[in-house]
Amino acid sequence: MNKLNKYKFIIIGLLLVNLIFLGFLLFRGQKPPREPKRLVIEKLHFDDAQVKTYEKTIARHRTRITSLDKEIKEKKKALYRNVSDTIQTNIWTEEIAALQIEIERTHLDHFREIQSICRPNQMKDFEQLMKEIDRLFGPPARPLKRK
Repeated sequence: MNKLNKYKFIIIGLLLVNLIFLGFLLFRGQKPPREPKRLVIEKLHFDDAQVKTYEKTIARHRTRITSLDKEIKEKKKALYRNVSDTIQTNIWTEEIAALQIEIERTHLDHFREIQSICRPNQMKDFEQLMKEIDRLFGPPARPLKRK
């Protein structure tokens, strides 16, 4: 084999190894994440009228969360620009904490609104959804590091 053919063989081999590796990473048996809206609709078996009400609830929730996130971002910018001003950083830190509490209350109110959309025969599904909520909508669990 001449050098040119040897290099072609090596390059093709490396490409195949990379493609196999990428395929393994992308298709390792994980289900694609479902959109939260679709998930709630499916799990609670909402009818068309309930879906319309739910969509209005989502719009209000997103608007409020976006506004709070923007406020937090502005406070954090100010906080990190002035790290040496202890008094002011304490004030900004408390303001950020208060905004984060407001975000959690907004999420809670959102789920209460979803609950109010449910009919009595959907309440068990809602309760089950609440038991799974952190797993369904939270960040994916990180694998444990082995020592």
